[in-house]
Amino acid sequence: MRNQSRLYDCLVECKIDEIKVIIQSHFTSIPGEWYRKNKIGKYEGYYCSVFYSYFASLGLSIKCEDMTNHGRIDMTVVMNHAVFIFEFKTTTGNKDKDKAIKQIKEKNYAEKCKGLNLPIYLIGIDFDKTFNISMGESGNKTDLDGSELVSQLKT
Repeated sequence: MRNQSRLYDCLVECKIDEIKVIIQSHFTSIPGEWYRKNKIGKYEGYYCSVFYSYFASLGLSIKCEDMTNHGRIDMTVVMNHAVFIFEFKTTTGNKDKDKAIKQIKEKNYAEKCKGLNLPIYLIGIDFDKTFNISMGESGNKTDLDGSELVSQLKT
């Protein structure tokens, strides 16, 4: 419960670096025996489901598979002060590095939310086959004109 309220506070305060720590902590708390002898870790839907349930338990306004004219955003969280666009990818090695954030940018997912007149945070999360989480070049905030303003996360 403590991490849940901390996650909510970090979203309210737009503390992307701390959100990353909470997310990594949450995933490392999932017992390895639940996925060690099966292929669930290969499927993006597994990660999306865990994320959705964690964020939904906070009572947030969430849109999953949020359609745009260029594709589907995995998860959009709209709050009174900001929008958070999440894209999840399962990856294998360095060739897929930062795949999720690249997709957000290439497909211009932030465009859909600009009419809300709120800051938009782009958060791409890559999961590798060993359940490591990389938010790579994530946490970029776009201004209303689409220019990137804030931080870059490196793991």
